[in-house]
Amino acid sequence: MSGYLSVYPADYPHPLTSSVNFARGTTRAACTVMPLATDGSGEVAVSAALTAGAGPRVDLLLDLTGYFAPAGGATPQPLELQPRPCLLGFCEFATGTPVWFSQAFTGTIAQYRYDWTGTGVFTEESAQPVLSHSYAEPGFYLPVVEVLNSTGASATLAASSAIYVVPADPPSVPPPPASVTATFTGFVNFSPLDPTLGGGGLRLLTFALSLTGAPQNITGYDVYISRSGGPYTLVAALPPDLTSAEPFALTPIAPGEAVRLQLAPLNYAGAGPRSTAITLQAPQD
Repeated sequence: MSGYLSVYPADYPHPLTSSVNFARGTTRAACTVMPLATDGSGEVAVSAALTAGAGPRVDLLLDLTGYFAPAGGATPQPLELQPRPCLLGFCEFATGTPVWFSQAFTGTIAQYRYDWTGTGVFTEESAQPVLSHSYAEPGFYLPVVEVLNSTGASATLAASSAIYVVPADPPSVPPPPASVTATFTGFVNFSPLDPTLGGGGLRLLTFALSLTGAPQNITGYDVYISRSGGPYTLVAALPPDLTSAEPFALTPIAPGEAVRLQLAPLNYAGAGPRSTAITLQAPQD
């Protein structure tokens, strides 16, 4: 025997057993059912033991042929439902203003259900998180999210801050900023603004946004994005000072894709006109 390989979960101790034995100059194959690391990385480790004269190296090709999924998926759990932006935990919006929600979850989720008013009636269901909602009537609301897996196991969470919706006052909405600029600041694997973005190996592009002629006495900005010339959609909410410690994160841009951005300033009267659109550009590697 010229040596052997041991394959094992990456966060386990090194085993003393062989997964496949081999002789010098030969090609060997083996199949095993192997658990992955339990630390959340999902990795396996491989170590090689070579006897004298076995050669300077051994080449390994590792192929995944299947996996075992837990019945119904992991138990889901909502961790965060936070309306943004909210000063000192107080949220006031005008009717018709899109309210952006930061959200975070764990587990395997098959369905998201939302009770936007907090009355116990779930009026919106989706296979993906619903990140914004507009209230048509004035009132005091405490929205709730419920998550379910494929077996029906569920958990609920109320928003961390209640929302006070007041009648809109269009003449009092803030003007748009004179200009907006964006500077690429790097790649991250999660969004500091929205925990639902990221994961799965995604690389998110981050931008530091700055303004000239910023409107005064506002509560924040809604961010709208247009991809490849398509319609603008609400994708995030930013604080009024656009702090660099909380950059805007965007899912990866495909080569040649044009991404346009607009900001709509917010105050208690509602959302003002959007800024002139700018193009986001960043390296892909």
